[in-house]
Amino acid sequence: MVAATAAAEVAPPAPRIPPAVDDEVARPWLLPPIYEDLRQGAAEFLAELRPALPLFVRFSGIDYDADDDAGSKLDTFVRRAQVILEHYEGFLGQITIGDKGSYLYITFGAPVAHEDDDARAAAAALELLALPDELPFLDPIHIGISRGLIHSGAYGGPERRTFSVMGKEVNVAARLMTAAQPGQILLSERVATAVAGEFDVVQLPPITLKGMTEQFAVSELRARRAVAHGPHHPLAGTSIGRAEEQAALEEALSGPAAGQSSTLIIEGAAGMGKSLLMNELAARAAARPEFIVLMGFGDAIERSTPYFSWRPVFETLLGAGDRHDPAWRDRVIERLDPAARPLAPLLNTVLPLGLPESDLTAQLSGEARLDNTHQLLLDVLRSATAGRLPALLFDDVHWMDSLSWSLLDRARRELAPLLVGLGSRPFGDDAPAIFSDLRSASGTRLIVLDALPPEAIEQLVCRRLGVRRLPPEVARLIREKAEGHPFFSEELAYALRDAGLLRVDGEEARLAPGANLAELDFPTTIQGVITSRIDRLSPSQQLTAKVASVIGRIFAVSVLGGVYPIEGGEGQLRANLQRLERLDITSEETPDPDLSYIFKHIATQEVVYSLMTFAQRAQLHRSTAQWYEARPEGVPASNYPLLAHHWRLAGEAEKAVGYYEQAGENAFRDFANREAVSFFEAALELAGENAPAVRRARWRRLLGEARYRLTQVEGSMTDYNAALALLGRPVPHSTGGRGAGLGLAMFRQLAHRAAPRRFVGSTPADRRETMLEASRTLEGLAENYYNTGDFLATFYCTMTAFNLAEQVGPSPELMRGYANMCGTMGTVSLNSAADGYRRRTLALEPQIDDLPARAWSRISLASQSVWVGAWDRAEQEIGESLAIYRQLGDWRRWGVAAWLLPQVAQSRGQLERARDLWAELYAVAARNRDTRHEVRGGGGQFFNFLALGRPDDARICLERMRAAMDDNPEMMPVEERLWHAANAAWAMVEGD
Repeated sequence: MVAATAAAEVAPPAPRIPPAVDDEVARPWLLPPIYEDLRQGAAEFLAELRPALPLFVRFSGIDYDADDDAGSKLDTFVRRAQVILEHYEGFLGQITIGDKGSYLYITFGAPVAHEDDDARAAAAALELLALPDELPFLDPIHIGISRGLIHSGAYGGPERRTFSVMGKEVNVAARLMTAAQPGQILLSERVATAVAGEFDVVQLPPITLKGMTEQFAVSELRARRAVAHGPHHPLAGTSIGRAEEQAALEEALSGPAAGQSSTLIIEGAAGMGKSLLMNELAARAAARPEFIVLMGFGDAIERSTPYFSWRPVFETLLGAGDRHDPAWRDRVIERLDPAARPLAPLLNTVLPLGLPESDLTAQLSGEARLDNTHQLLLDVLRSATAGRLPALLFDDVHWMDSLSWSLLDRARRELAPLLVGLGSRPFGDDAPAIFSDLRSASGTRLIVLDALPPEAIEQLVCRRLGVRRLPPEVARLIREKAEGHPFFSEELAYALRDAGLLRVDGEEARLAPGANLAELDFPTTIQGVITSRIDRLSPSQQLTAKVASVIGRIFAVSVLGGVYPIEGGEGQLRANLQRLERLDITSEETPDPDLSYIFKHIATQEVVYSLMTFAQRAQLHRSTAQWYEARPEGVPASNYPLLAHHWRLAGEAEKAVGYYEQAGENAFRDFANREAVSFFEAALELAGENAPAVRRARWRRLLGEARYRLTQVEGSMTDYNAALALLGRPVPHSTGGRGAGLGLAMFRQLAHRAAPRRFVGSTPADRRETMLEASRTLEGLAENYYNTGDFLATFYCTMTAFNLAEQVGPSPELMRGYANMCGTMGTVSLNSAADGYRRRTLALEPQIDDLPARAWSRISLASQSVWVGAWDRAEQEIGESLAIYRQLGDWRRWGVAAWLLPQVAQSRGQLERARDLWAELYAVAARNRDTRHEVRGGGGQFFNFLALGRPDDARICLERMRAAMDDNPEMMPVEERLWHAANAAWAMVEGD
């Protein structure tokens, strides 16, 4: 009994069973990846031997004994550090608090690894180093980072365990932190080598670390290098096998430095290396302090978006990087000259500012809006480049929109001296006129890229693979298959590597055992090689590439994540993007916070896109369009073409038509006439007969006016007549029909005068828009007929348009109609009737807030004043019109009014004054490249100099007319008649 009792007393206690912990209680105490592993029962697999980066941070400045706020300060600092680490997916494993300093122990690569953990650790360290600027209570921070093989796993007993990372490299990182000076980041040699391409790293003299006998190589991390804002990620090094081309780059740079503008065009087929040379040109210019480099690019999807090619330029100059900041718009406006701020809404066409129209810009449309927009943008460029030489470099200009070309044309003329660099595929016969002029100009340097020689191709491939030489069999295969094509050669090499046939070990490349390239059934086209590479990606990586290809060559990660068809896969998505970048399929375009990537080549994007079925593409285009529409800031006007593109390819015709319509209206307003034609044609094609007739008629009218602006007179008249047919008001085809129609229109006008209360403003409300649409269309058609010399059709359209506008009631159309009737009655000496229409015009003015209509009306009234010899009144009316057009910046319409003023002076016998007025008209027209008024101004000067007895000056004016006629072979009949009259007069002077 006693023995049993004694035995019971010395028996070991029963083992203590740890209490069960609820998941939600445990979760905040565990790193997220560890929690997920434990929740899935993978605790036994936590222990690993893996490469990782330990990072130690020493911080001080918090008095834990005397400062009552010490706990709050520590919490603020740690929370802020955790935000940084969460962004870069690093992990805070331990916090140590002590009198001699406090420490954070952080790891990258464990428990979760990334292919770019070195760069993530470096970027996080730089942000941590900057925290004392944000948290003034902190002293400067010390940081050490190392890299190597470590042991990660769970440590401790059954009741108290933690996850940690241990090993030699952990001690090295801690010693580096101790050796670092305040505000310094020290790196081990491995880390410094890994991040040197993306960060500024300075090698320091070797140091002795505590516990180590040998000297230790150490470097200091200074900063992250700025990423160039442009369409392409610069490749390492210079182009290979292009010695002559590189010499041409230097020659192009020497011109502006000597005070002479220079233009360089790099032309070649896809994949020949245009972008690499463009980036090399940018790097060479940036290395010269006298240059400021501004880069833009064309885009296949955005080829009809006005000023898209200039968007990166003005985002850089106006500080538009943080577009999600509500104060961004205010900062942009503050950068403008105070006198130009009323025109700030014009920037909406270039940047997604969403500024409401001002009183001034609301009155601007067409060419006046274009001129003011260009002047505003040029003023921004002048201010930004003051004292330096602009280097305007644009790649992929074969996709550049017409307004970007137009602005480039003005910039090269008004910002001289400057360098213009263009990268383009061959245009053929479809080249924009500005490009053709530049290409053929005597001072332009043209580089046409051809295939590279075999030795250059091998050197290029070795550089891309990071090896010293290629196995002879590989070099021969690439030479035979790619035939000197740089991009094809690179893709072949990557495909061999990805397939495991070519193994890269450090700087050595060798064939895999058993690989027989002679028997290899390998693709023979670029498309085939790219497809073979995509096929070797995992299904998840293929999906990422395919979704990105729908968004565009450049794709923002925010958009990609928003349209990705698999939810909850952000981590996998980021990993896929890193894999695509590592395989040289894509590269980073812009860093966080607006992280975006670019397909290395447009051919890659096109091939990936083509691998999807039409149904898959439609689904992704629909998701992309819906993502843009759901943005809290709404849809900026600059995105209308993009949304039209996505909805059209999604098979949603009605939605696409709506966006094409809005894009067309904006392009028309901004004088982007080619884009307006493209958008309205697309709307008409997609809508078919489903859209209401009056809506389609409006598209046709705007098409007609856009083509008229492009001097496509025949096409313009076709569209105008199609619009009138849709409205049920076709113009008679025969001369007899038009004469009868004009008689009927005049009879109706007499009826309006006899019983105005019955006819004027009599149209029911539901028909007014249709009537006004017909009136506007007839006005535009009348201008076409006038310029082609068909005066019967002109009078028919003018009178019919006027009658329709009068039946609707007060409108800008009616005010112009009254003024036009005043001028018309004056030409046939019906002065009493003309005076009546003058009174009606002036009586209507207070009701119509439309400056362009008022200015145009003044021109028509002035023409009647000229007919009756009311010179003072004519000059006053012309002056009022000129003042309005000057305020609006509408210099082409200003030319119409200015053409009348010297005629008045000559009629009054003021030949010297008329001479100066003709000279002013010609100078303004030449400055704005208005060839029609160059002819009119030059012709006026010609006859004026003959009257003054100065034939030598008259001959100079005749030569100017000839040059303007040559510049614009599609001149209107009015100018052609003036040109022929001047030639006839000169023949008489010479006695021919």
